Amino acid sequence: MSGYKKIELVKEQNVAVIRMKSPESMNALESLIFEELCDATSEVERDESVRVVILTGTGRAF
Repeated sequence: MSGYKKIELVKEQNVAVIRMKSPESMNALESLIFEELCDATSEVERDESVRVVILTGTGRAF
């Protein structure tokens, strides 16, 4: 799935970075973020080239 609203998924070489983009709520796992994280992790799992996943957030909170 592409076009995430509350997260960003970037894959470069063997690394996938999933960044939560909801600093106003300190990246709390609200329903949309949780749903998008599930979709993104499924997408990464299907990509055999990805060896490392980094989960991070924007702003001052993880």
